[in-house]
Amino acid sequence: MKASLKAYALAKGYEGWSAVPYLCPGGKWTIGWGHTQGVTAHTPAITEAQGELYLAHDIIEAERIVERAVTVTLNQNEFDALVLLAMNIGTGRAGVKSGLVELKSGGPSTLLRRLNENDRAGAADEWLKWVYAGGQKLPGLIIRRAEERALFLAPVMAAETAPELRLPSPGPSVWSRVAAMWAVLMRGRELAGADAWKNRQAAASALAAILGALAPFLPIEVSNDDLLAIAGGIAAVGGLLNAYFVLATSRRVGLPPGGEPPHDSAG
Repeated sequence: MKASLKAYALAKGYEGWSAVPYLCPGGKWTIGWGHTQGVTAHTPAITEAQGELYLAHDIIEAERIVERAVTVTLNQNEFDALVLLAMNIGTGRAGVKSGLVELKSGGPSTLLRRLNENDRAGAADEWLKWVYAGGQKLPGLIIRRAEERALFLAPVMAAETAPELRLPSPGPSVWSRVAAMWAVLMRGRELAGADAWKNRQAAASALAAILGALAPFLPIEVSNDDLLAIAGGIAAVGGLLNAYFVLATSRRVGLPPGGEPPHDSAG
């Protein structure tokens, strides 16, 4: 199952847009429409095309979380609401952070447990408990959770489920992947220059974005940590190769290792 265009639009509205890194209320560096993976205070500004790539990657990751964790059949509204929630709170990990799949105290979240018991009303009641960030209850999260809960409970209209009443459409997954591949090409242009490899963080961030866009097409599933590790390793090797070629070129043309000396503009 895939998130609908409605889910993409809601995610953008909830997260808001920023071309440059900022600290979210939870204390994480964030860029684009709520993207945090690999982002630091020094992450370069991005374009909206790159933001579309990050958003597509984050929603695809949230889709996987929901597909793995939920054992009951979902309609489109229920799936969209859970994807939006998972995109925001993550899977969680015992001793680290509470999320949809696992609580900080250990064990599954009550929301997920009740949903998998087919207690949809009980799961919906748990939704409004996820309104804290950095230990503070946030008005924005209260509004977001109420809207996600309403979407979860909203019945799917017949026109949304009957194929004969729907216009042919490639679906959000096709468009998101087209946007992602376009953003990959743009990121590839950034990495084509030798200067990109001098900034390892920028190179690793660009590579992680590329790998994230390509991940859905791979025959195996890779986690965010895998993508960051692979991108960091490639960036490190690229930096060493760049340094080697600069040094080799300098020696070949008789320049000092630092490259061409600065020009003296005095007459």
